[in-house]
Amino acid sequence: MTYMAYASTTETDQGIPISGVIIKGNDIVPTDSIRNNIASVGFRTGSYIQGDTLITSKRKVPISEALENARQAALVSTIPGTNVTPIKVADVKLDKETGILTVTVIEDFSMVKVK
Repeated sequence: MTYMAYASTTETDQGIPISGVIIKGNDIVPTDSIRNNIASVGFRTGSYIQGDTLITSKRKVPISEALENARQAALVSTIPGTNVTPIKVADVKLDKETGILTVTVIEDFSMVKVK
């Protein structure tokens, strides 16, 4: 489990900036691997929340769709150097007041196919 401290975010003219991503529950898949996948779907520095929309440098996405994309991104996170994806369940929650995304994952190696 990873704990990080983030400053509370105040609303700007653009909206609420994404201030951080907290990853919990991972034992084997590195936090950076999950965080990079989450960033690739829009939850990264420079993105912000405006109402019910996540606005990135490339596009605008409804929050519900962005959260589902983040969940899917967490599920496909691999152990570096392999194609093993042990994360079987991911729960993604966004605090719209602080801009902090919390991702809780469950890894299950009983169903992992290693070649």
